[in-house]
Amino acid sequence: MPPSHPPGASTSRRPSRTSRHRAPRYGIPLLKVGDAIAPTVGVGIAIARIGCFLEGCCYGTVCHLPWCLAFPRDAFIFQVHSTAGLIPADATSSAPAHPLQLYFAIAGLLVTSAALLVHPRKAYDGQPALVTLLVCAVLATALEALRGGHPGRVYWGRLPHLAWIGIALTAASGALLVAAERAHGWGRLPLDAVRQQERDDDGQHPVKGEAI
Repeated sequence: MPPSHPPGASTSRRPSRTSRHRAPRYGIPLLKVGDAIAPTVGVGIAIARIGCFLEGCCYGTVCHLPWCLAFPRDAFIFQVHSTAGLIPADATSSAPAHPLQLYFAIAGLLVTSAALLVHPRKAYDGQPALVTLLVCAVLATALEALRGGHPGRVYWGRLPHLAWIGIALTAASGALLVAAERAHGWGRLPLDAVRQQERDDDGQHPVKGEAI
């Protein structure tokens, strides 16, 4: 992540199209901020889901595949399975279920990998953030199909509300990414090459260590 600029950092007299919207206090382009924090989103998801796994919440549906896991009596999933009659009264563990928490943790790492893959090759500010949002939404929506039910789960029609939210985020992020790609041209040079060409046209020399 490039270092943040101090308050009152000077800006160019001729702002570029990618730097019109800036964080109000520090003068940092908001799209650059989004690109910078994009890789941390997946890491945060992975850490949170490991906590869910240890707690036994946010579990998956009952399954009997080799990697499906049973949780101990003090886990939330045990209480749900016991109340639903899925396990005998003297059971010492829950029924085996998809370790959905670990699936989400792996998905978080995939989100971070996508952000890190796109960032050094980005064609415009905001591209890594949009790709990260789309990958995150798609994976979350797909995994919702494996989430185990519980009495407090909210349904909107035939689908749980989290599934509808995931579908909406997927559609919105996909539309934003397509619009951004079209706005910047499908066949374009990487952003650093574009800025180098602008410097050449203006007769300027590249600044050593300039952040992309």
